[in-house]
Amino acid sequence: MYSITPIQHLISLRTEEACRLLAAGELPAEVAREAGFADQAHLTRAFKQRMGTTPAAYRKMVHRKGGEEPLR
Repeated sequence: MYSITPIQHLISLRTEEACRLLAAGELPAEVAREAGFADQAHLTRAFKQRMGTTPAAYRKMVHRKGGEEPLR
């Protein structure tokens, strides 16, 4: 009936939130906590699996495209 499990759906939602926070300039360690991941390593594994890149690389890419200076 459904194509993904509830935990897969939850991690997808958390990853979407992580994308939003990273695009806003948040640091990956803070994003992990705010998006509900156990730690930064958990965020990195899930993010890389779904997005094909690390959270830090995604954050840099978004800021380069947007022309904004990332927060430190």
